[in-house]
Amino acid sequence: MVNNKPMKAMKTYLSILLFFIIHYYASGQYYPNRGSLFEVRIKTTEGKINKVNLFALTDSAIYVTNKSLNTSDIYTYDYETNLKIPVKNIKQIKFRIKGATKEGFISGALFGVVIPLCFTLELSELEDEVQWDKYILASLSFAAVSTLIGGAIGSKHAYYPVRCDYDMYQVLRPELEYYAIMNNYFYDK
Repeated sequence: MVNNKPMKAMKTYLSILLFFIIHYYASGQYYPNRGSLFEVRIKTTEGKINKVNLFALTDSAIYVTNKSLNTSDIYTYDYETNLKIPVKNIKQIKFRIKGATKEGFISGALFGVVIPLCFTLELSELEDEVQWDKYILASLSFAAVSTLIGGAIGSKHAYYPVRCDYDMYQVLRPELEYYAIMNNYFYDK
């Protein structure tokens, strides 16, 4: 008689891997426009500006908005309705994907619960009875650790030190354009 346990274990591991691959790629697929995906934190000479969207970049300033924008209404805003921050006042700019920390915590928790469950089910086939108390202990400890790791990975941010310097801003500007809702030179005046 043929032993099907290794094949069953392989199917289990592949289904878990497929689940995480689908979750990873599907979690970032629908965003109406790329610029509203990022949360921007700006440190200026006057203080901090938190949780805004980078609307547009010009040669001498950046425009930010705290309004959530849909694809249909991004063209209804002009430079007068947004907050203008001159480059000479910008110390640093940080970008983070909105909701990434929450998704990191959830992914870590799922990973921490599913993996010990699969190992317990595989080991239970070798033993006569399942030791659920060991599974629960292993699952909770692994879930706690993987939740913290997932949250730490999700909370990473991109950091751009402008340092109130026009030349540094011009060097960083092509990279900053990626984060802008209106990533063209429409607002240059």
